[in-house]
Amino acid sequence: MKNKKNLVVIFCLVSLFVLLPTILKKSNFTYTKSIDLLNLRSSDYPHFDPFIIDDNGGGNFTWAEAVLQPWCSGSGTEGDPYIIEEIFVDGRDETSCIEIWNSTAYVKIQNCSVTKAVYFGNMKYAGIKLKNTCNVQLIENDIYYNYGHAIVLYNSNNTILSDNEIRHSGEDWFSYHNAIVFYNSHNSLITENIVYYNAYDGFHITKCENITFIDNNISTNGYYGVELISCKNFIITETEMRGNWLGIGLFNSSYNNISHNNIDSIDVGISCEESSNNNTILGNTVESSTSGELELIDSIGIWLISCDGNNIQQNDISDEFEAGLFCYLSDYNTIVENSISDSTIYGIGLRESNYNNVSRNILTDNEICIEEISCVGNIIEDNICRESGGSISGFSLPLLILFVSLSTSTLLLVKIRRRKQN
Repeated sequence: MKNKKNLVVIFCLVSLFVLLPTILKKSNFTYTKSIDLLNLRSSDYPHFDPFIIDDNGGGNFTWAEAVLQPWCSGSGTEGDPYIIEEIFVDGRDETSCIEIWNSTAYVKIQNCSVTKAVYFGNMKYAGIKLKNTCNVQLIENDIYYNYGHAIVLYNSNNTILSDNEIRHSGEDWFSYHNAIVFYNSHNSLITENIVYYNAYDGFHITKCENITFIDNNISTNGYYGVELISCKNFIITETEMRGNWLGIGLFNSSYNNISHNNIDSIDVGISCEESSNNNTILGNTVESSTSGELELIDSIGIWLISCDGNNIQQNDISDEFEAGLFCYLSDYNTIVENSISDSTIYGIGLRESNYNNVSRNILTDNEICIEEISCVGNIIEDNICRESGGSISGFSLPLLILFVSLSTSTLLLVKIRRRKQN
């Protein structure tokens, strides 16, 4: 049995490796800026060597020393922050470009270009790295072709990321290089950034609270657009996510609000896993990027796995997912007033999921409307079901076996990938 599971996982990995270039090529995401023009712009900036600012004296400069340099001005107060702007920093595949450590000063890094930060270790280097800081703003920077991460926040609070363009971070999908990494960093605003063509996650966020995403474009990244691990009190709203392998993933993350986003993903739109409880998923448009030339398994609009008490309302899920909404080992969820259409297996599926409220949903042209498998206590009422194949009262056994087995293979792949990252 173990050998069979290993074969399934190996098959999935090989298939992903082969298909990813085709997937990225097929994305309909268009850039708002020309890469060549951006590189010409950066060449006009003064070029400086990578540097670290550390008020504890562990870097190249303290703030008192940095402000004497031609690239820094200000006094570090809220009304007169330190400003680093319009410089070009090349990490030369050796180190980070800009790092700030152990700082409580108010800082703006704006209109800078940083490139070729090296990758070594999980969060050691990045295009811009903040470690033990607060009150830093990253505004209108161009962060590109970093072989590791583009931005890392480690134990850094009250940060603003606004109007940055972040692209081509990481070497390949198997390197697990993310564009933007947050760890134990809270109370931040992320708005109007463009994050695209990065090898792995657009945003990879662990153990963070009270962060607002609004009006970002996170597209054509190799894995998740946004992945939250052990996070709570996030707001993710009015964001475009197109052509990522998966849209938004929550792992052990609760009390988050995901609302009014446009998500067009290749595999799964929104997933809640491993006790991601009491989240609100409201008013999102979720579509599939899968084309007729790219047949994928387990493509699901919204997927709950071992998650309870979530509120899933008024979402529009369409465009030939295998399942519009699927619950596995998930109880006491509210699934109401969603519109789900064109699913190739079923609109809503519940497997070993109990005491859920599935009401007032509109399901159109799904192969099967709503299906329960080994469930008790669910309330299923006042739904409108218009099925492409007519009324189907049960789930055929061969189809159930196929779907569950493929779902299991995907779970194994995710767990192996996460163990390797940790």
